[in-house]
Amino acid sequence: MTDDRLDGLLRADTLEEVLKLLRPVEVVVAMLRVEGTPDEEIAAILGVERSIVARWMIRARKRIARKVPEAAGWLKGRRRRVGWAKRGRKWGDGERGC
Repeated sequence: MTDDRLDGLLRADTLEEVLKLLRPVEVVVAMLRVEGTPDEEIAAILGVERSIVARWMIRARKRIARKVPEAAGWLKGRRRRVGWAKRGRKWGDGERGC
């Protein structure tokens, strides 16, 4: 097996471990974030405060980092910023992000 194929398998195994650690609501939030949905909209969809959405994902990142150390590179610098750009704002415009 080539190094590239082996590396791909290892990444797939790591991703599988990460996904198993996520609660269903965290998977929903992650998928919506990938689609570019702002946390405010995610919170409205789920019927919770925006801060709850952020807290869920912070806890998920900490859980993953603790239980799957090889995923640390994926998590490094992961902060919510997608929705800000969609609304024409820049990070650090005075409002706190997730």
